[in-house]
Amino acid sequence: MSSISSAFIDWVSRIIAVVILVVVIPALYSGYALNEVKTDIVEMQVLVSGVFASPDCLAYKDSLTGRVYPGVVDFSKFEHCSFNIFTKRTDIAMKVVVKGEGFSSAKYFVPGTESTEQDFKEKEALFGMRTSTLKDYPLSKEVVVLKDGAEVNGRVDFFVMEMK
Repeated sequence: MSSISSAFIDWVSRIIAVVILVVVIPALYSGYALNEVKTDIVEMQVLVSGVFASPDCLAYKDSLTGRVYPGVVDFSKFEHCSFNIFTKRTDIAMKVVVKGEGFSSAKYFVPGTESTEQDFKEKEALFGMRTSTLKDYPLSKEVVVLKDGAEVNGRVDFFVMEMK
């Protein structure tokens, strides 16, 4: 009798294992595979980080050592920077404002336009806070601004929005 009951228990445990495999694994798969992963916020943060840390745009680059200082803004580079090199996306608009003691300057990136203040304001009115923008809007970073050979305490504000 004990050999029949142990064989029965063995088969029942195998059947339960097969049922778990047949039911649980597809349920887990559908939960993960069919879930839409949104990368928009991450892409906006990468864009901001790229602009902030790039020696081609904001960051100061020491000509002797070649070292880049992301917390130090070279204002002369900022005035000539083009944000088109940092993203290929056509649905993200951005405004970057560099402020210091006695000055403030803004640059705009609006794909498909001349990237003027008016273009950005139109997109902001249409898409502004209704879309998935960065949680901190604007995203502000305290910096040192190199302007006309002087170091000034300042701030960089990033206004980034998705145009959807």
